[in-house]
Amino acid sequence: GNQRSVKCRERERERMNGPAITPSFPPPSAAVGGRVGGGGMHRMSEAEINSMRIAAVAERLAMYAHPSGQKNHEQFIRLCLALARGIDYGVAKNEVPAHASILPPFLKQVCCRKNELALQAAIMVLMISVKNACRMEWFTAKDTEELLTLASEVGSHFGSINELTGEATDFMP
Repeated sequence: GNQRSVKCRERERERMNGPAITPSFPPPSAAVGGRVGGGGMHRMSEAEINSMRIAAVAERLAMYAHPSGQKNHEQFIRLCLALARGIDYGVAKNEVPAHASILPPFLKQVCCRKNELALQAAIMVLMISVKNACRMEWFTAKDTEELLTLASEVGSHFGSINELTGEATDFMP
């Protein structure tokens, strides 16, 4: 617990002193009507649109998750839920978004706010979706391990780990 808090503070210091996480994405406007490629108009697939939506939401969420960023809890919650929906869509379609590899730093940044009571439920919803993405191997083994640990930490605010994992528990003596 406390060791994780120290790591969050270290990450916050790194972000404060170092460059912000700025992934390079195609502009969101490319997802609207299609994109030009190969000499003609190409209508984007649902998977491509979802991938870009996930990237755009993650980028916006980073503005609210950053310690020196905006402190609008309502927007933070909406963005957590939007990102969870995008992840769930990809998981349900058995698709790994093209931008999945950029998510772990954002997710770790979001989890640094896991002790803020007003945000815990939204972060938990997001991390449940992330756990499913981890099971589908969206991320590297190292990132998966870290994200699953963070999901467990966030989940500890809500009950026992057995309740969160769906493992059978014996309530009878």
